[in-house]
Parts: sequence; structure tokens; C-alpha cells
Amino acid sequence: MEQLLLELRDGFTFFARQKRLQIDDDGLYLDLLFCNRTLKRFVAVA
Repeated sequence: MEQLLLELRDGFTFFARQKRLQIDDDGLYLDLLFCNRTLKRFVAVA
């Protein structure tokens, strides 16, 4: 998945691998976190 998004290149920036996300008292680990600069949105793969 990471390789696919990096091959798209245009607008995608790799942020982190195994990023911890805290929601209330629950913790969630995202496998991959990207940012699409064109759309100004994060792409999270859990």
C-alpha cells in the first residue's frame, strides 16, 4: 500500500508508519499515514 501511494507521487507526502492516535481514552495505531497536499486531506491506513 505504501509503495502504491508513493508511486502516485503527485500530491502525496509520507508522514508516519505505526503512528499512535489517541481518541478519548482509546489508543489506535495507524499502519500508514499520508497527506494529500492537493486535496489538503490525510490518508490513514489502519
